[in-house]
Amino acid sequence: MGRILKNFQMKTHPYMKQLFAFLIAITIFSCGKDDDFKPDEPNITVEAQALTNVAYGSDNLQKMDFYLPANRSTASTKVMILLHGGAWAEGDKADLNSIIDSLRRRMPDWAFLI
Repeated sequence: MGRILKNFQMKTHPYMKQLFAFLIAITIFSCGKDDDFKPDEPNITVEAQALTNVAYGSDNLQKMDFYLPANRSTASTKVMILLHGGAWAEGDKADLNSIIDSLRRRMPDWAFLI
């Protein structure tokens, strides 16, 4: 039994322990929260806004809706892009209207593009 265990032990590189300790230290120190972060933009109060049927191309059907959150900024606002099905041949962005209000309530800091 001892012979089997001796053959089973893996040989490690001489610097493996130091490398492992270094990686653990980097991981621990990089996970800290930096409270001194200041975005490039000043804190401006802005109302939530819904921009509907904004053209993004020359075709009459190339329209998009933007749902922007209140107090948004380019530094902190997250964006979700929703695409309706239909292979650009059928379907409509209005098919997603039933869930957009729910998404806006659940994720008030997000901007949605449909």
